[in-house]
Amino acid sequence: MATANRTIFAVLLALPLLLLSSCSNEDLSTSSPPHHSGRGMLHVVPGGLGTGAADAPMGSIQAAIDSVMRNRDLGGVRIAAGVYDEFLYIGGPITLRGGLDPASNWEAHSTDSTVITGGLLEEQGIGVVVDTVDGSVDLSDLVIRAPSGSGPGAGSYAVCFWESDNVRLTRCRLRASAGTPGADGAEGARGMAGDDGQTPEPGANFARGGR
Repeated sequence: MATANRTIFAVLLALPLLLLSSCSNEDLSTSSPPHHSGRGMLHVVPGGLGTGAADAPMGSIQAAIDSVMRNRDLGGVRIAAGVYDEFLYIGGPITLRGGLDPASNWEAHSTDSTVITGGLLEEQGIGVVVDTVDGSVDLSDLVIRAPSGSGPGAGSYAVCFWESDNVRLTRCRLRASAGTPGADGAEGARGMAGDDGQTPEPGANFARGGR
């Protein structure tokens, strides 16, 4: 994976490079993605076993992302409401739209959300990684979480990116977990030896009493 041995930057440390859209009541079922609008979309539901068609959705968001990266005729992924126990790695332009209801022709779900629980990457808790994307990445209506890290001093980041200047989050909720305690410090140096003690003074002699 291209993120190996790289410093991971949290979304909160790079706000100037992100376009954080304000919340609105826009209906996703009638809106077009801001990018890739002329290209096909794959579909995902929890536990899906299909190929990604609207009536045969896939079961993994990451698998759908990988398919989009390999096929230029695809522009993004429509994601049904539900919980997805995975973290996402995005290495190219894409649109992800969550909170949808397959039973209502993939319109916005009236109550439920799309929740991404995240996972571990190099001992860091991660929700979504956007890595070296020359183009736009559009994420909308997702709840993105990140677990705690697994090693000493490990962090937790809901969204991270590397060299990706055009990332847009619309109506997304981000939640990171607590970081882990740092490693124990090195053992301190041995203290200096103390000075030798002084020789005690002899005690006083007392005369022996007579009878």
